[in-house]
Amino acid sequence: MKKISLQFAALLTMLFLFSFSCEDHVVPQTPEIVPVLSTLPMDISAGGKLNLRMAFQNLGNVQITSYGIAYSPAFYDLSLSYSEMPTIDYEKQEFTGSPALGNLSNSAATAPKGFFALYYRAYAMLGNGKTVYGNVMKYSPDLGGKAVVEVFGSPELNKPYNTGYIVKDIGSKVILEYGLVYSYNVAANQAINPAPTVADHKNATMANILAPKNEMLLGVKLAITEPALNEMYIRSYVIYADQTVDYGKFTLHVKK
Repeated sequence: MKKISLQFAALLTMLFLFSFSCEDHVVPQTPEIVPVLSTLPMDISAGGKLNLRMAFQNLGNVQITSYGIAYSPAFYDLSLSYSEMPTIDYEKQEFTGSPALGNLSNSAATAPKGFFALYYRAYAMLGNGKTVYGNVMKYSPDLGGKAVVEVFGSPELNKPYNTGYIVKDIGSKVILEYGLVYSYNVAANQAINPAPTVADHKNATMANILAPKNEMLLGVKLAITEPALNEMYIRSYVIYADQTVDYGKFTLHVKK
């Protein structure tokens, strides 16, 4: 009887061990490691191409489906939107070849026209649907120390003639005066200057009274006595301490 009890106990032990060995074991998942990217300084070639550069510091363990540089130019026409934190929803240049550690470059994209700054950063689109980005950088063409001041806000052709301008960058040259110059007519058969200068009409701000600052927005009511106009041209201007005059790159045109 004792022998049977021992055999029965051994059988139960074997059944318990067999049952335990058949249980599902959870295999630990490998932690998801996303790639690490760096944005590198860019330049523009003599042929007008964007020389874009980036680097992978770590490729991670998630599939990289595409990679390159996302960028957003800031145009002199300030009515055109841009982002200082560009994503792939803006402009992007996809790089060719398999992703690899180290510095990578691409010069396929043509440089946009009429911009004073270009914000850009590296990106990598992943197989899991996510996108990772590198650091944001800013490229600005060499303006020789000149300020970036541009007209902003289209006025109606009836009183009051409200418009404005934005100081995007004060530059490094000493500014004496800045503001808007404009020309207009009240009838289609009257002459008008499509590139107004300080010899036409101007709305001036003296720098010693109101010093220009980056990202400063000024609203302006143009001193026009006529109740209605046919056509108008407006652009910004800056007079420097060396008495040189610089005009805005964008001219606002309003016409019936």
